[in-house]
Amino acid sequence: MEKDIFNIDKNKLSYGRGYGCSLQYHLVWCTKYRKKVLKNGIDTECKEMLQNLAEEYKFQILAMEVMPDHIHMLVDCRPQFYISDMIKIMKGNLARQMFLAYPELKKELWGGHLWNPSYCAITVSDRSRDQVLAYIEGQKEKEKKTSEKPANKDFLFTEGYTMDNVTQAAQDYLKSYNSAGECIPIKDNDGVYLGMRVIFY
Repeated sequence: MEKDIFNIDKNKLSYGRGYGCSLQYHLVWCTKYRKKVLKNGIDTECKEMLQNLAEEYKFQILAMEVMPDHIHMLVDCRPQFYISDMIKIMKGNLARQMFLAYPELKKELWGGHLWNPSYCAITVSDRSRDQVLAYIEGQKEKEKKTSEKPANKDFLFTEGYTMDNVTQAAQDYLKSYNSAGECIPIKDNDGVYLGMRVIFY
């Protein structure tokens, strides 16, 4: 029996006249000056506009997240699409529709363009697809975690910490948040060392 070299799951292929393909890209582009203008409902409307563009131009959006200053998308498109043209279509149409719906955006962008002219496009394989999906879907949670100021925390010997591990425990807690802060020693009025405190700015 002849060996089947085409071992891609056929259900994951897109078909056209004379071809079957699976072309997926992780796309990222940012607002001009990284201004955080895609929020307060604008992000939701932006998603709807992108879905409409996908239907019009016959490509699939497998995952998408609109952050305040950038957009992540995982798209599946036909080989006839040049990725640069695809991004121009999305950025151009979005900008026109956004400025019509939200004219105040131009003031926030000093009357300029909505998007930074550059973009990032990364090919996605069967092996990396799940990782990219999880990454895009986790963007909002990551933004929430980094935008909220974490609570200060004390690491005291009375809670079971020791001289050997209290500093490391405090540093690990600080590093678990993408926020500026520091670890400082806690001492009583007599100068006795009680533990470490993590303070976020």
